[in-house]
Amino acid sequence: MASSATVSTTTPLDAAITTASSSTLRQLIRLIGREATSGEEYRVRTLGSARRNVPRFAFCETCKAEFDVTKNTKESCRYHPCSAEPTGEELWEDNRGEFDVEAFRDELPHCYTFSCCDGNLETNPYGCVLDWHKDVVEQNPYKRPRII
Repeated sequence: MASSATVSTTTPLDAAITTASSSTLRQLIRLIGREATSGEEYRVRTLGSARRNVPRFAFCETCKAEFDVTKNTKESCRYHPCSAEPTGEELWEDNRGEFDVEAFRDELPHCYTFSCCDGNLETNPYGCVLDWHKDVVEQNPYKRPRII
């Protein structure tokens, strides 16, 4: 217990805190902790959580891949900000008609170039930009959902 010579009391609460034994203060802190926990449990039980539950896995709007929302980082998503345009001479020489079709993209990937990085489907098919995955159903990007 502190001596009365060193006690500086401005309010009854200050006096009680200053003169209380360390074991009394520890008991009081434990009690406050239990009450705070039970109060939070009561609030969640009666009012519910303010956060919405979301699935752990989602599909990215940008790269179209499935991702784990708990492991999403600023370098998780790799993509090209623009689409590949038909530019190869082989497309123009051998074909008459539509050039931007999936069959040609598979057969002649070097003939489709991205204007964002001058890469093509053969040398850089995955992307030149790294960013966060963006959930397809994300409504408010500033609100962090609760993980279930």
